[in-house]
Amino acid sequence: LVGPNGSGKSTLLAGLARELAPRAGTVRFDGVELRLLPRRKLARRMARLPQDPAVPEGLTVEALVRNYEALRAALDAAGEAVAA
Repeated sequence: LVGPNGSGKSTLLAGLARELAPRAGTVRFDGVELRLLPRRKLARRMARLPQDPAVPEGLTVEALVRNYEALRAALDAAGEAVAA
């Protein structure tokens, strides 16, 4: 997504990520209103990497995608530990 500063790129992505609700109208993904899609289903079809992500130095997108299952298991385990 390319455009000049202040053109709404980040706002558009925040709307697609359901981090920002529209003031009017609807946001659709693949023809379906985002507010009607369960978050888990949406997450399986779309991902967003913010401009200033908090990630370890040297982490590549390829490594992240390759190790998704291991990462997910580690995050689930961490979440369970926090909840305990």
